[in-house]
Amino acid sequence: MSVSLDGVTKRFGSFVAVNNVSFDVDRGEIFTLLGPSGCGKTTVLKIIAGLFRPNGGRVYIDGRDVTDLPPERRDTGMVFQSYALWPHMTVYENIAFGLRLRRLPEDEIRRRVREALELVKLEGFESRYPIQLSGGQQQRVALARALVINPKVLLLDEPLSNLDAKLREELRYDIRELIKKLGITAIYVTHDQTEAFVLSDRIAVMDRGRIVQIGRPYDIYENPRSRYVASFIGSNILIDGVLKGVRDGYGVVRIGSRTEILGVLNSTDPTSLIGKQVTVVIKPEAIEIRKGATGLENLFSCTISRATYMGGTVEHRAQCGEFEVKFYTPSDSRIEEGSIVELHISPRRTIVIAE
Repeated sequence: MSVSLDGVTKRFGSFVAVNNVSFDVDRGEIFTLLGPSGCGKTTVLKIIAGLFRPNGGRVYIDGRDVTDLPPERRDTGMVFQSYALWPHMTVYENIAFGLRLRRLPEDEIRRRVREALELVKLEGFESRYPIQLSGGQQQRVALARALVINPKVLLLDEPLSNLDAKLREELRYDIRELIKKLGITAIYVTHDQTEAFVLSDRIAVMDRGRIVQIGRPYDIYENPRSRYVASFIGSNILIDGVLKGVRDGYGVVRIGSRTEILGVLNSTDPTSLIGKQVTVVIKPEAIEIRKGATGLENLFSCTISRATYMGGTVEHRAQCGEFEVKFYTPSDSRIEEGSIVELHISPRRTIVIAE
């Protein structure tokens, strides 16, 4: 089923938690709401589920206005961050709970619980209690409980945030594979951008109750449309400057008193921005060492100010005259602090944002 929000707003007293949010989720799509804590993403999810009623706007599921319908009439299943399992019930009873509320025959309940356990790879765990399960197993039970009612829309509220890093990495692949196998529409909430990139068909980045950019993971990462998105996504370097002109299709930005750097302008009318304050966005992977190179745009002589071992890589901080950058090398290619290196910053992967 498709899901649409049209101008949805939610206030708690004088605080506006969700501010005029609109988006469309296609049938079978995994759509992620990504943003920091307190940006409104969970509130949006609960509005779709029917747990909160919006102060303005409408919610549509498969073209039907469900804004005023209770949760049980929306064909949605929800997986909570806290698992929300009944501690006094077995795995079987937890998963069967929603089916019993729907007064299904006992043989139908047994069949569907068994199928749900097979889906989440927990066959044989029926008689265990939540306290006897690991965090990952509890989250699989919560997922099975949501899926067993055959929801048309699956809502997931940071379901992996309580798990350790290795288990999160394993489960996010499993969750995407399972959702795609079932062909259901899913709306996923997370503050973890890697999780969002792995799971999502499209991502909506949120800030203070608003959606600031929607796109495929690649587009969100490669083409941030605002300073906020550029600062939140990836590990970009943001440098303030003034747009001096356009050269060979690139914006020319003056940094400080004498440094110029070229990048792709995210404006359809770049000439109107000349003389105005802009932000240069540099990705660490756009930087390469070019010993002995000449005649290149964005070629700078830089001094390594810090080299930090990160496991498989070394993060280098480098002072390039009037600005600083960071870049990474393999762990066996550490550059000593104080060394001078020639760094080329790819103009086509450098973005100039005007806000």
